[in-house]
Amino acid sequence: SGGKEESFVVFPNPSDGKFDVKLNGINKGTSELSVMDIAGRVIYKKNYTPNNSEFIQHVDISNVLYGIYTVVLKVENKIYNQRVIIH
Repeated sequence: SGGKEESFVVFPNPSDGKFDVKLNGINKGTSELSVMDIAGRVIYKKNYTPNNSEFIQHVDISNVLYGIYTVVLKVENKIYNQRVIIH
């Protein structure tokens, strides 16, 4: 087993607007999870402090229009991006 591997997964994807964000290997620091629409507007934002090396955050944006959204996770000085398709 080498170094810790970080992964940032959004599932299910495509989604009906209810999805989970799973993080592996990210275990410290305050995190900010946001979802942006195609125009770059933030439509969802939540702050929390992870307390272990793997956790799942549930997101519900089922009230939004269909399309492509970007899930952005900021952990200290790192930024992770993942696109999610809402249909």
